[in-house]
Formats: sequence, C-alpha cells, structure tokens
Amino acid sequence: MSGAPSLETQYQKYKEQGFMPIYLIAEDSEYNATTTEDADTWASTHGLTFPVLADSGWSIGNRFELDNYIPSYTLIGPGMEVVEVDGDISDADIEALLD
Repeated sequence: MSGAPSLETQYQKYKEQGFMPIYLIAEDSEYNATTTEDADTWASTHGLTFPVLADSGWSIGNRFELDNYIPSYTLIGPGMEVVEVDGDISDADIEALLD
C-alpha cells in the first residue's frame, strides 16, 4: 500500500496506537522548491490530515538512501530504527511495530 491516500487510510486506522506518517514534498510539478503554503495546499487537495512538510532543497530527504526512487517510503520504528526503505509499507508492517 503506498501513496498519500493510502497513507491517510493507514493513519486513520492506526493513529490511536501511535502511527504517524510524515510526508515530505521537495519540489512541485515544475521542479521548483516547495514552500509551507505549497505543502499545506497539496495536503488539503488530497484530504490529508497527517503532517505534510515542505522539504525545500531536499534538506531532510537527502539524509536517506533513496536509490533514485521517488516517491520513497521509509518506515521508522521505535527508537528511530529504520525498518523499511523504498518499500511498500503494509498494514502488517505497521502492526508488527505497534505490538
């Protein structure tokens, strides 16, 4: 399961158990750096209620090894342990960390 709408579904399902997706947007469709307003508008357009942040200049995204795969989904578990990089994050993956 991937993509912003799927993450919203997972967020609604698991938020009471501590699951928190954070979506980073570094560029718009014309490859311009995003602003906080751009991120807020994008989140609103897609009906997202979890944090969507502007990552202008890839300052946060560049900290992860993405293997040139955009979008990239990274699942971070308790203790900031990176559990999954560039993979499909399933309900089973989330549930395993929340137990």
